[in-house]
Amino acid sequence: FKKVQDGVASEGPLSIAFLGYPSANKGWPIFTEIVRRLGDDDAVRFFHFAARNVATLDQVTFVRTEVTAADRNAALNALADHEIKVLLLLSPWPETFSFVVHEAIAAGAYVFCLADSGNVADVVRREQVGKVFRDADELVEFIKTGAAAKYIGETQVSRPHYQIENSGTTASSSLLAAGRS
Repeated sequence: FKKVQDGVASEGPLSIAFLGYPSANKGWPIFTEIVRRLGDDDAVRFFHFAARNVATLDQVTFVRTEVTAADRNAALNALADHEIKVLLLLSPWPETFSFVVHEAIAAGAYVFCLADSGNVADVVRREQVGKVFRDADELVEFIKTGAAAKYIGETQVSRPHYQIENSGTTASSSLLAAGRS
């Protein structure tokens, strides 16, 4: 996937990822359903970034990713290195904070999340770094119809850029676009 012309991705599939342990509270069952519904679509390619010894799905490329004190940006770098265009943050209830949303936007990925995800949806809306969906059906339709690839192709150039600043106890993202901080 490089660019979209007339709503069609011109170079390769749209890279879509899940980052983290495959648990229900982070939306793994929803991700599993999305992969089941779209896994045979040549226009998309799924990735799972997580620590070693974690099971994943057959239609998903697993990328071992371990954040350590010596490599705090391992997840951010792995997303960027694999040119992930979309990170799915599918928490089924309101999150108060999500470090992963900051890693995703700093890596240049768009965040697709659910409306009930609390702070995740708030960050996506406020910073205009992705899309918020009512439910998994709406999200699947957005990807399946090519609307996701078209959206990314049309907004890629104007998308804000971020970096993560670690203060020792918390992390925040700094917007690097002109006129914002």
